[in-house]
Amino acid sequence: MNTPDHQANEQAVLGQKYAFATASLLLGIASFLSLLGLEKGILAVIFGLLALKAQPLPLLAARRAWAKTGVVLGTIHVALVLVIVVVGWRVLVGLMAYAADLGNAMWRGPKTVMSAASPDGEFTAYVEDLPSFDPPNQALFVERQDQRHFMHIADLAEDVDAIEKVLWSPDSRIVIFHSRDYLTATRVADWQTVRVFLGNEWTRSQPARLSTFTSGGRGRTVTAIQFEGLDSFSYQLKDDPRPHRLDFSPVPAR
Repeated sequence: MNTPDHQANEQAVLGQKYAFATASLLLGIASFLSLLGLEKGILAVIFGLLALKAQPLPLLAARRAWAKTGVVLGTIHVALVLVIVVVGWRVLVGLMAYAADLGNAMWRGPKTVMSAASPDGEFTAYVEDLPSFDPPNQALFVERQDQRHFMHIADLAEDVDAIEKVLWSPDSRIVIFHSRDYLTATRVADWQTVRVFLGNEWTRSQPARLSTFTSGGRGRTVTAIQFEGLDSFSYQLKDDPRPHRLDFSPVPAR
């Protein structure tokens, strides 16, 4: 025959098993979620608050400090994760974009953002945007018609410089890459390359500090480019309408 004490003990054990069953269900559901560890902190807060509830009676007394500690730790964890996400979301997005670009570059090669075929069809000038944490990160190339032989012309300053247009001379001897900070001209007969700097000097906010600097904004603007003769071209600037002429050195004898 069951005594009242025995029945009360059975109810207590059954209540514990109900709690374990509920905890098992919630943890099983949480195991399919990945919220940067938030799910564990949230469950700690929920279980702690349930243990500290005033109703139904009786109140938790013997291990009340355990429940309070669990609530505090869970709350701290959730708060820290949220602060990291709010403050570092741009970093996380940048890392995800970089990982995607890197995987795509390894599978398919770097992304071509601009290309221009020479008038005679013998060459193609193109610009690749390489994976970077701080894009753009562009490189300039000229490729022959066979799509096997090519020449690396130059790398642009990462995060600062970006290509704006690619121009070929009518005779297909000279290609000009016009970027934010440079005119980069190459004669394909011997791959001689000249560069005209258009930007401003870089400025440090403190002497000898390499990590604190600024480019000072956009430099001179090119308003016109003209090809003159076989191995020269001229360009005009917005603040200086006089034509500036550049001549390549004579093609070396072979």
